[in-house]
Amino acid sequence: MLLLIGIGVNIGTDLSHSPAEARLIGCSLKSLIPSGGKPSHSPKTLLGTFLQAFPHHFSQLSTPKGTWIGHAQRLDRLSGQRVEARQGHQIIHGTALGWNDEGYLVVRTDQGDLTTISSGQIMRNLPSSF
Repeated sequence: MLLLIGIGVNIGTDLSHSPAEARLIGCSLKSLIPSGGKPSHSPKTLLGTFLQAFPHHFSQLSTPKGTWIGHAQRLDRLSGQRVEARQGHQIIHGTALGWNDEGYLVVRTDQGDLTTISSGQIMRNLPSSF
């Protein structure tokens, strides 16, 4: 089995002029540094810290009984949001309810059924005010 994951890490990107959707879901390492922050907290240093910690945290994803799901649930910004999920040719519309113990996204469909999403593309429907 082959798993390919792509991750983009914004180091010094200024998202203030980006579309509203990008500002809701993205950030930059530079934006995490308080104004007048210490030189040891430079974007380059934060990137180094991230890259050093990443292998350990990534390996936890493959641990079936790991605690990462519970931790991710506390940080979940998708729960309660309207979503459109695409799995192959199937399109599911509904409300994200969070993640189950196997790491699948649980969605209450517009028809009222509960379904789990294990892969595919998840799009969050943003309010029309954006």
